[in-house]
Amino acid sequence: LAVSASALKWVCAVTFALMPGLSEGAAVSPVLSEITRFHTGSYLMVPSACGAGVATYMSKNSALRGVVVDYPWAELEPVDNQFDFSRLDADAACAKQLGKQLVVRLLHRTTGNMAPKLPSWLASPIYGGGKYHYTLPNGHTGSSPQLWHLPVNKQMTDLIKKVGDHVQKMGEIEMVVLDYINPVLDFPSLSLQSPTSVDLSMFTTAVERIMKAASR
Repeated sequence: LAVSASALKWVCAVTFALMPGLSEGAAVSPVLSEITRFHTGSYLMVPSACGAGVATYMSKNSALRGVVVDYPWAELEPVDNQFDFSRLDADAACAKQLGKQLVVRLLHRTTGNMAPKLPSWLASPIYGGGKYHYTLPNGHTGSSPQLWHLPVNKQMTDLIKKVGDHVQKMGEIEMVVLDYINPVLDFPSLSLQSPTSVDLSMFTTAVERIMKAASR
């Protein structure tokens, strides 16, 4: 899988799925070449691949190729630079036992009254508070990480790299999906009506750093 330079310019408005461990222009290693990726078909979104009733439901719906499970940043890195992939590993094992694939969805945005997706340590002064809160015209509220702030951006790209390194040789992992990056919600100073060159540069630089980490 290769990510072209032109593709980097358009990821700001879409959710993107990237295969872990593959980078632009890089040869596929012998181990990775033995793993079949992209099992096209329908996937079931569940809280856990090991959840009650999942195995029964999947067995009765054999056309389903696998499951999609969400993993908030707060869960995967509960302590700064200390990672916990225990639930991910358990879900991968359950998916493998079922003969199905697991899609890993990394979440960084919190909306409404949902459980926080960002780790509490990101609020440290080292990261400038780490997140900001927003209110949409329809009254919906939420919070997102300050992706334009280099220390926060670095922590997020480090997380992506760690997840990629962890799952790249696991054949039951179908793909890793990153939470969508919204130019308005994730970069509050960026107005789509009259963006400044500074705002746009800040936005594209941050997104390209994340894409580089995800496509390495």
